[in-house]
Amino acid sequence: YGSGSPAVTLRLLDVLRIVAEGEPDPQRRRELRRHANLTIEDARRDTKNAGDLRELEARYQNMLETS
Repeated sequence: YGSGSPAVTLRLLDVLRIVAEGEPDPQRRRELRRHANLTIEDARRDTKNAGDLRELEARYQNMLETS
C-alpha cells in the first residue's frame, strides 16, 4: 500500500530519518538505511508523478545524510 502513496512514503522516510538521528548504534543505523533503500526502490517503481518522485528523492537523500 505505502509504495503507491507518496504521502505515506514521505512520512516513512521522515520517521526513518528521525529514528536514525537518535540511534547511537551503527548497526541499527545501517538497518534504518537499508529500510530507506527498500522504501525508495519501491517508490521509484510505483510513483507516477515526477514532482512527487523529486520530493521522495530529496527526503531519501536527507535520510542518508542524517544516518
